[in-house]
Amino acid sequence: MIIFNRLATVPSWENQIYLISPEGAIGDELLISHPSETNYEWANSTLKDGRIFIDRFNSDYAKSFLLTPNPGKLGKYEEIERPDERLWHKLSVSPDETKVAYMLDNDRKLWTYNDVVIAIADFDTNRLIVSNPKVITEMDLENIYEYPRWSEDGQCLVYDSNKSGTFQVYAYHLESKETTNISPDKERNYRFAHCENMPK
Repeated sequence: MIIFNRLATVPSWENQIYLISPEGAIGDELLISHPSETNYEWANSTLKDGRIFIDRFNSDYAKSFLLTPNPGKLGKYEEIERPDERLWHKLSVSPDETKVAYMLDNDRKLWTYNDVVIAIADFDTNRLIVSNPKVITEMDLENIYEYPRWSEDGQCLVYDSNKSGTFQVYAYHLESKETTNISPDKERNYRFAHCENMPK
């Protein structure tokens, strides 16, 4: 199944999550966000048991949930305890589902990326807790760090940044805590890196 996010600005600013099969046609998509509450919800990663890691934002707070979808009806929302109230986005769950990586937002404006740092944290799917966050990039208001994604073995995290003057892909190695530039051409832009055969 394909899970996607749909932004609506009329009559109110909201974002809802839908599900559709790869063979589906226009109109076959099914709402899996709350069917009666208006929220800004965003789907991130899906766990192996079918629960979807989602975020819910408004001007006053950020919350996260594991959503067991019930397409077209109200699914089961399990709220996740977060390490702080700052917004995060583009979250990715590690292959073994014990960690998450995300863009940690510091100005409460999701559309501005210059204030963002990349963070890694522990994730307990049974106790529904994200804890022990570790920031792996510097706060740099002149440049952007974005779109963290895991390697297949969960020992490496890739993301992109324009700190060198062009967007390059960097790999952060969890064990050594070292960061390396892995883009093949330092003069060209590379963005939105993703590891082969890996879920989002």
